[in-house]
Amino acid sequence: MQARIKQIARREIKRFGLRRFTMDDVAAQLGISKKTLYKFFLSKGELIHAVLSDDLQKDKEMLLEAIANEGNWFDQLSATLSFAAQNQISNDLWDEIRMYFPEEEKEINEFLAFQKEQIGLLLEEGLSKGEIEPWFDLDNLLTIIIGLIRISKLQMEADPESSESPNLMEDIKKLIFFGLIKRTW
Repeated sequence: MQARIKQIARREIKRFGLRRFTMDDVAAQLGISKKTLYKFFLSKGELIHAVLSDDLQKDKEMLLEAIANEGNWFDQLSATLSFAAQNQISNDLWDEIRMYFPEEEKEINEFLAFQKEQIGLLLEEGLSKGEIEPWFDLDNLLTIIIGLIRISKLQMEADPESSESPNLMEDIKKLIFFGLIKRTW
């Protein structure tokens, strides 16, 4: 029953945000009383924490699986960047979390740091194999990559119907991996 409650709460959070979804709505959709709902989750805050914690744990497992399913560091990095671009919290939800849910913000920041660490490890592997230009500062490259992931998410949120949105991350990956300028001199 807890899994079903979290599933309904997750859907309501996507529709209304963290503060506007109600325990009444969740209980009604489940066909149970609010009193029964509170037997599983003592508060709305506890339910929000459970939903976000579950989602972050699932995302972490999926990220590690995406890395494990690819052969070399380059393919692993490509899969990681695609995963990171597709699995970001919406800006509206992120704003709400920052303003009203500090514990959940901390947990999300820990996940983002883990994600950044995984990208950094893959970049270090590429550098150690001589497959990334040695003159490029890895910290700066990591900052650029994380910024480009955020930009791609902003673009997808701004215009979700755009046919360009799904291709944006692929173009960003091409820019990072293959460069922009064709040298003929």
